[in-house]
This record gives sequence, structure tokens and C-alpha cells, in this order.
Amino acid sequence: MAKVVFKRLNDGDDLVEALEKLAEREGIGAALVTVVGMVRNPSLGYYSGPERGYVVNKLEGVYELASCTGNVSLLNGKPFVHLHAVVASPNGEAKAGHVLKGTRVANTCEVMLVVGEVPVERRKDEKTGLYLLEA
Repeated sequence: MAKVVFKRLNDGDDLVEALEKLAEREGIGAALVTVVGMVRNPSLGYYSGPERGYVVNKLEGVYELASCTGNVSLLNGKPFVHLHAVVASPNGEAKAGHVLKGTRVANTCEVMLVVGEVPVERRKDEKTGLYLLEA
């Protein structure tokens, strides 16, 4: 059976950085990630190609994580968290994208990681400019 790690994140934590620290502390080199909870002032990205990089959509306020999934892999031997989310405003309006550093936990987030047995590395792909899985 796969190892499963549960963690509660606290108000003000940087969502991506907290997950990277958790993966490093637990020695995780591959995992599926699911997060439920709320975020404050989320930064969501849309990758528009190697010339422009990420178009950043910085939202103001507190949003419910309607869906937040991703993975943990290794980049240069260190945990790398790749998350996508759909966030909902109080009136139910949804926004989605790649979760960028600087997105803060509001109140709490509950994290579940399903840990893989074999670490997975990422390498830079020259065509896309992205760090792609070597899997």
C-alpha cells in the first residue's frame, strides 16, 4: 500500500513553499497532491509559451479552493511542487490556473500526499521552456 501523508497548513503559510518544505522534511521525491481549504490573494498562472512565460492573474481577497491537485517531483534534487487550482469567490465566481508562490493559506488548508515509491526528476525542455517530468 502507498504511503499517505496528511498535513494541516496554517493561516499565512505560502501554499507552494509549505508543500516543498513538507516534501523535503519527509524525503518525498514523487507524490500526488490534493489540497482543500482557502487561500488569500492567490496568484494563478497561465503558461503562454517560452517567449512570454507565465501570464499571472493576481486575485485580491479570500477564495475557497474548489479544486486543487498536482504533484511533487524533484528538480535538481530538491522537491518541486506543481499545483493547479480552481478558486471560488464568495459569490461563486471561479478562476483557475497554475498556483504560483505567494499564494497564502487563509484560515487553513488540508493536504493529502500519496507518495510514490520511486523519485521522479524534472529536466528543462528547450522547446517549451518548461521543466518536464522524466517519467
